[in-house]
Amino acid sequence: MARVLPMSHCFSKLLYLLALTSFVCHAKEVTRKHHRRPIPTPPALRFTKESVHVFPILSFTCFFSGKKQGFPFTPRGRRVPPGCLKRSKIVQVITILRCSSVSSDSRIRDVSPRDYTSLVSSASFILHFTFYIHLYHTNMKIITHGAAREVTGTCHELQINGYRILLDCGLFQGKRKESALKNSTFDFDPAKDIDALVLSHAHMDHAGRIPLLWKKGYRGPVHCTYATKDLAAVMLADGGYIQEKDEEFHCKYLAQSMMACQGPLYTQADAVACTELFQGKNYNEWFQVVPGVKMQFIDAGHVLGAAMVLIDFEENGSTRHIAFSADIGRNSLPIIRDPAQMPNVELLICESTYGNRKHEDLSTALDRLCEVVVKTARRGGKILIPAFSLERTQQLVYDLHLLHDAKRIPDIPIIIDSPLASKVTEVFMKHPECYDNLIFEQFLKRAHNPFQFSLVRYTDSLEESKALNGRPGPMVIMAGSGMCEAGRIRHHLKNEIENPQNTVLAVGFMAKDTLGARVIDPAVTEVKIFDQMYRKNAEVVYIDAYSGHADMVDLDAYIEGIDGLKKVILVHGEVEQMEPFAKRIVAMKPECTVLMPEKETVIEA
Repeated sequence: MARVLPMSHCFSKLLYLLALTSFVCHAKEVTRKHHRRPIPTPPALRFTKESVHVFPILSFTCFFSGKKQGFPFTPRGRRVPPGCLKRSKIVQVITILRCSSVSSDSRIRDVSPRDYTSLVSSASFILHFTFYIHLYHTNMKIITHGAAREVTGTCHELQINGYRILLDCGLFQGKRKESALKNSTFDFDPAKDIDALVLSHAHMDHAGRIPLLWKKGYRGPVHCTYATKDLAAVMLADGGYIQEKDEEFHCKYLAQSMMACQGPLYTQADAVACTELFQGKNYNEWFQVVPGVKMQFIDAGHVLGAAMVLIDFEENGSTRHIAFSADIGRNSLPIIRDPAQMPNVELLICESTYGNRKHEDLSTALDRLCEVVVKTARRGGKILIPAFSLERTQQLVYDLHLLHDAKRIPDIPIIIDSPLASKVTEVFMKHPECYDNLIFEQFLKRAHNPFQFSLVRYTDSLEESKALNGRPGPMVIMAGSGMCEAGRIRHHLKNEIENPQNTVLAVGFMAKDTLGARVIDPAVTEVKIFDQMYRKNAEVVYIDAYSGHADMVDLDAYIEGIDGLKKVILVHGEVEQMEPFAKRIVAMKPECTVLMPEKETVIEA
């Protein structure tokens, strides 16, 4: 559909606001005269593009009905005041227009006799006519609520044809006081403003604030893949438990150095309750998120169930194709399938975690892991591995299983000190549809469990975890969280990091200002854990070949393979990674605009 009038965007907005002011004032005046009781200010103007053209016609009908001033609708059960149209007549008009002008999958939103009792005929004609023009001059907007020039807290808002959709809603990590403030507040009202949420995967920096959305009143759908739905149920419940226990510990032991206790961000009950909103979807199938906007999940190759999101919608009479990369995985990672090729899109919201860094070759990871285990075992030490319970733990157990089968490592205990990792592993076994062919060849066709063998033991209780502190090495202890910001790994570091026999083995990304980042920084000799300083006497080894994120080579190939790309919005990365990546994108695609927005930036796209 062509634009209605060649009117400038700014002028249409101004005319719309003037009409709205006139409308509200006139409505209140007529209300005072005829009803002697307040009638609510007109509701938010949130119309589907298919239905908005109903209103100028409806207002036009009212305007030329022979009534000079008054309400087109009257309150139920009241005498029709002078100058008003009867309710039955207006309902008739709406019904006729709905049947003839609105597609079957749309609805007239916020327009009913109850909602529009205050619609004044003369003002409403100007108001709706100018809004009609304004809508067709308004482009989609994108607002970066998180992961803007940083890696955590992913949350991006799409505003399309009057609807508001969130892409992910994750936890911030980093400096504790700063992160606590960011995590506890939204720049929108979850109960009123958001129509739908689309979740790319179950990592807490993408999903971790969904229980807080629920707590603050959000009751819309959460669309995700089936594997992500199952993973999120256990990840978020564990997150609620950690929030409760961390708050309890901080209030009891760290009251002097931490912010005042205000209760946990959310509870286990909130986390369990919010899962009723989750709606599982298959890969490569289109689904409607809101009227006029459809999306599709394609394989991201990052973690089990992770997806990139394709987004199609109608705007200004044409179909637009945009996408959200979420977290892009790497080719040849064990267990899960490789990332799918992104189809041609005009706009891409793209991660940039490793925008200027190349990973170690994945083929070296197994050898380096073997070397660390053998070397530390010889000196009788413990190997402490901070690992995300989702994906990284399963990858490491998988590789240790291969090394054990090949008799390349000694028979030492391998303790997975994470109840969450045990539950996540159970979810992995429920979703073989996400596996690559190699895991079938090596394990499943022989009916072997890739995540369980004779050396591995999963702990459950806190007592079992505490008992590990008194046990001598050698042993491997794997615990969350991956960035050492929460979970049992902090207690193990506190007890073991000063022992030179031990090794701290980091295998994943450590965001700036996290405990994990300070542990792997060779310039840092002491780290603060639970309000006390500890010397880093243990050996520290970092294997970044295990990273589940695409590196600069993968990202360049990913962008180069997308034809028709006109705009890239870089998110989920620190500035030193973003800027070189942005320059390479412009060099590859000179016609492409690259943005690196800050938090709460509004991008008209």
